[in-house]
Amino acid sequence: MKIIRLEGNRIGVVENEHWYDLTDALGFDTAAWPPVQMVSFLATFEERRASLLSQPGVREIAPAPDKLLTPIEWPNKLICYPANYQKHREEMNSSNRADKNGFFLKANSSLSGPNDPIVMPGLEGREVHHECELGIIIGKKGRHIARENWREYILGYTCLIDIVVRGQEERVWRKSWAWSSSIR
Repeated sequence: MKIIRLEGNRIGVVENEHWYDLTDALGFDTAAWPPVQMVSFLATFEERRASLLSQPGVREIAPAPDKLLTPIEWPNKLICYPANYQKHREEMNSSNRADKNGFFLKANSSLSGPNDPIVMPGLEGREVHHECELGIIIGKKGRHIARENWREYILGYTCLIDIVVRGQEERVWRKSWAWSSSIR
């Protein structure tokens, strides 16, 4: 089962290539601010999963890839692991590593959906690079998790494009632009 967010801040799933809108069955107000409907849904997803499609108000919809939005508009936090690819570190002549430099956070406002244009910042003469990344969606709270139990906390995965303004400024500044024109 794939969890999706659709135009209008609606929540759905794709099961065996069939698309379903769950929003009415879940009772979420799609206009509520802050937009934490998906976060609330994910918090109870595993408990609801087996009976999700049999809930009153669930309706099958036509597949609409052009209506997909960023999976989670208002995540609790975006934790990023720097310089995780050896070839890229060599290319950038960087000695950064997460075990040495730690993790960093990105602003929620830097998220954009799969159909949103990426808006470059007006920084004359600056290089802007992109990197394909794997996003890991944590599905439940945890702390000091034993290495062998990590899978219990992963809800799913998503594709990301990490965009960065190259330079010497602090990394969060260079990686947290509002890249989308659809930001509220």
